[in-house]
Amino acid sequence: MKESKFKSRLTWYILVAKIVVILYIFFEYAVKGYTGEQTMALISLIIPLFAVYLAAMIKDASENRYVEAEKVVDKTVKPSFVKLSNFLFVLYPVAIIIVIYAGGEMASFTFTQSGITIIESGLGAYIGQIVFSMFKKIE
Repeated sequence: MKESKFKSRLTWYILVAKIVVILYIFFEYAVKGYTGEQTMALISLIIPLFAVYLAAMIKDASENRYVEAEKVVDKTVKPSFVKLSNFLFVLYPVAIIIVIYAGGEMASFTFTQSGITIIESGLGAYIGQIVFSMFKKIE
């Protein structure tokens, strides 16, 4: 897969995944799984990494906003890296949604907060490596 296509796909994965997770949190609130304060607490756990990833993506896009007069080499990303990325970008929101569901239905809110924190810091670190390897870091 070409790097430009892969970067576009990563951007959409992150946008869609985080929006789906936030909508699911609101869904749980609507069906009385969480209180308003708990809902906002969960969203506040989700937003920080989302903002960091999105800022790196927007910075990269804004720095590469012009169509080059010369042909820019669009490198090919290894299939193994694409597969690993796809797996992690699917696992990430699914794991968060499972923790949110379990916390609202079967466990405590503390379980939910701890679970999201673990996922955001654990899987988020790997997702960050992928994002920052493809997009320039914010300086």
